[in-house]
Amino acid sequence: MITKTEAERDLFQNAVNAGRIDWIDYSKGLCMILVVMMHTVINYEHLAGSEGWLRPVVDFAQPFRMPDFFLIAGLFLHRSINSDARSYYDRKVVHFAYFYILWLVILLPFKELGLVLSDPIMLVRVFFVSLIEPVNTLWFLHMLAIFYVVTRLTRALPVWLMLAVGLGLNTVYQAGLLSFDWTVANRFMDRFIYFYVGYAGAHLIFQGADRIRSNSNLLVIGLLVWGVINWYFAELDLHHVPFIAPIFGLVGAFAVCALGVLMAKHNIGWIVRYIGQNSMVVYLTFFLPMKVTEKIIERVGDPLGSVGLSTAIILVVAVGSPLIFERIIRKTPLNFLYKRPETFTLSGKPAAPSTV
Repeated sequence: MITKTEAERDLFQNAVNAGRIDWIDYSKGLCMILVVMMHTVINYEHLAGSEGWLRPVVDFAQPFRMPDFFLIAGLFLHRSINSDARSYYDRKVVHFAYFYILWLVILLPFKELGLVLSDPIMLVRVFFVSLIEPVNTLWFLHMLAIFYVVTRLTRALPVWLMLAVGLGLNTVYQAGLLSFDWTVANRFMDRFIYFYVGYAGAHLIFQGADRIRSNSNLLVIGLLVWGVINWYFAELDLHHVPFIAPIFGLVGAFAVCALGVLMAKHNIGWIVRYIGQNSMVVYLTFFLPMKVTEKIIERVGDPLGSVGLSTAIILVVAVGSPLIFERIIRKTPLNFLYKRPETFTLSGKPAAPSTV
């Protein structure tokens, strides 16, 4: 006789074995859009000296934007957590190290253009420092590799203990009781709980997604209620309060997953799903088209005099152009930008497609 727990774990395993899962792609797509939107809005509003109508969306997403990305990244870790060390570290560490270093080489000269022209030696120093202290848009890859290593090394420890550690680190960080000059350590304390919940609670999350899929009306009502509460706490900046921060981070992450379930059920927003399927492509590439478009709009002036419209245009270009570029180079020698060559694998075999 199959017990309820066994049935739940079978559901999780079947979902994992099935390959791509529609609601996860939708959820990742939503998060990717929100991440690019944040960078776009903050950068362009700084240049323009005023806020646009996308600013409230950025503020609303602040409690859950990165927690959801980390939670989703942990969902499939059960597939490989107990695999052989060579395979695991190839897929979970070398994979992200390759793309981090490659795109650091590409992006750093654009970020530090002044050093390129005035002090190339200092630029080299900045590069090596960035291997330890990651630059802004690539830090997520750097952090993921660390999370995968820590979770692998602690996989024999009780789940409740690791959850307690993650929550404790988040709490002391949010309370200002412990912080470091090294931002990697601070981000670890702040974000690890979300990644580990994704890993440890994966079968429950898949089970929940399967259950809520059958009741769209209740799901919509729940999302509306959450939206109002999240907006209220974000407006009052309460999502940084100890204990409240992880609650709203996790609830918001679950809400984005639920919205992904709703979109997948009704097959709406196919472009969001496509962005989710190619989230690494967007994440690695968006900075350059974002900056170029910012400079062009800054020179020609805001369309219709609207900062909000300008940021929306920049957002569309920053998200869309990487997807177009990847399609163009997919079968050319330039595909090393998004697909790790065999030379840079521990096994000497073709690497899996890049994902975050």
